[in-house]
Amino acid sequence: MKRQVISLCCFLGVVSFLPIAAAEDRAGGPAEAGKPLGGPEITGQEAPSRPANLGSPEDVGSAEEILTEEPVFFAGGGSLGIGPQGCTLFQADSGGSFLLSETGGFIPGDRVFVTGQVNDESTSCFPITMAEIENNTIAECFSGCGTLGWGPQSCIMFHGDHGDSFAVDNTGGFFPGDRVYVTGAVNEESLMCFPIVLAALEYNTIAECVSECGTLGWGPQSCILFHPDSGGGYAVRLTGDYFIGDRVFVTGRVDEDSIACWPVTTPSLEDLTMEPCDDEPGGFMPGKAPQERPVGPSAGSSQSGSSR
Repeated sequence: MKRQVISLCCFLGVVSFLPIAAAEDRAGGPAEAGKPLGGPEITGQEAPSRPANLGSPEDVGSAEEILTEEPVFFAGGGSLGIGPQGCTLFQADSGGSFLLSETGGFIPGDRVFVTGQVNDESTSCFPITMAEIENNTIAECFSGCGTLGWGPQSCIMFHGDHGDSFAVDNTGGFFPGDRVYVTGAVNEESLMCFPIVLAALEYNTIAECVSECGTLGWGPQSCILFHPDSGGGYAVRLTGDYFIGDRVFVTGRVDEDSIACWPVTTPSLEDLTMEPCDDEPGGFMPGKAPQERPVGPSAGSSQSGSSR
């Protein structure tokens, strides 16, 4: 009986060994943990490579980056006009024309300040496809020169040359007493100086302002320069009926990196007005300017208000 039990155990051991031996014969050697049975080991050199046209994992953005595109936000001033199909167009001072989702009661010819998301392929003016500022806000736009000063609650106030006063949030490194050119959306009931309610310019831009007498002369690349009496020189794109040598009073926004005299980079005056210069002492005081004659396509931007 004992010999039969031993024989049976030996038989079972041989039977259980046969699949392993067969696997070793096919693999060309003893099977080891972690290696597949029934074929050669796949080494780093023999492993199939990533298809070249897919690039490396580092070149591929995350699913969120691929599926989500950052929307383009617009905030700026301009004028309303008539576009194709009779649609109302917003012509931005910075360039470009856009349809608007909301005109807020403003009409073509009004100066407005608009914010919203840009859709480059809108069909709101069917069958024309063009850019639209969607879900937009719209307000009266102010653009003009003035002086910064202190206001209530230690707010910074902008006092325009024509009597307008607004609280401003963006001072751009300028200080009370500085002459600046400001553009922004008018909010007549702002809480910018909380708890006091007053008029403010929201989303405002700010730059140096020039407003003084000087002489027109030639500059680089045959550009016309305005030479203020206080010194310096600024390129001016349009001069109306004025010529080289004329004495003029100019008001405008300074663009330090202008290419008006391309390829030479020189400061220029944008959004300018030009008028005869009153050389009599005390003939001009900021805030008491004589009737200005607008120059250029953005003329009139120094006046606030719009007719609705």
